[in-house]
Amino acid sequence: MKILLTAFEPFDGQTSNSSLEVLNRISDADNIVKAVLPVSYDKSKEKINELIDTSNPNIVICLGQAGLANSIRLEKLAINYTRAPIADNDGVIKECGSVIKDSKEAIFTNFAIENIYKNMVELSKKKYNVRISVSAGSYICNTTYYVALKRMNGNALFIHLPYYKGQVNDTNIFQMDIDEMVDTVKYIIDMVK
Repeated sequence: MKILLTAFEPFDGQTSNSSLEVLNRISDADNIVKAVLPVSYDKSKEKINELIDTSNPNIVICLGQAGLANSIRLEKLAINYTRAPIADNDGVIKECGSVIKDSKEAIFTNFAIENIYKNMVELSKKKYNVRISVSAGSYICNTTYYVALKRMNGNALFIHLPYYKGQVNDTNIFQMDIDEMVDTVKYIIDMVK
């Protein structure tokens, strides 16, 4: 079972990205191919396609940062729509558009994230700070997730991560311990493989 595990570079003027920090703390393993994606509508699509072609994974797990989140989010689906008020790292702002022209409006993950959530929150001896989300948004995370789901026939999962402790100076913004995020992502990887 080969897993492609991705994260994103920093964006929007930030110097770090929680997804990249978590990816860097996941130990290298023979069955996990790790890669960093650009925060670019066009380049992220090219890169995820290239990575799928070259690594031929059974599963793709994408990590992304949702800075204003107060938990780790398991994304149920991706939509064929792009819109964001901030530019990508190439300076592109999308007011609206499709990820892939003439494709489905939405693609769902094949993974039973409700069961993953139940196992983590109700059955696990350790309580994890996770929730189910019904959309990966409409920025680069969603773009990448949509492409991965389409290419992998649903065998992909997107995990949104909040800021890690110390990442931002605003104490009013939720920040999670980086080790807790790493532990949670490892647990999810073990559950889907």
